[in-house]
Amino acid sequence: MDGFQFTGQGEFALLAVENTYTDFPDDKAYNHQLPDGIWILARIPVAIDAYCKEWIGTIRLERLENSNLIMIVSEGSASPQVLDEHHEKLKKRLSQTLS
Repeated sequence: MDGFQFTGQGEFALLAVENTYTDFPDDKAYNHQLPDGIWILARIPVAIDAYCKEWIGTIRLERLENSNLIMIVSEGSASPQVLDEHHEKLKKRLSQTLS
């Protein structure tokens, strides 16, 4: 696989860390998938559209865009628009990776 891409009908969990020390080979283009399916990236993988910018808010968006360590996990879903147990499962996978 060339790098992380969102699936068309999927859910995801994302953890973004600002101002952390990283030693990625090519900082802005770095992406790597761990054996458990979690991706490690140097930057957010997509442009944020106007709707999401409004929903996230200016300060959070700026912090997200300035983050230099992104962890993301994504899976297909029958109901990707709904925050449900599947989202919670993905969020838990990310937090367990850090513990």
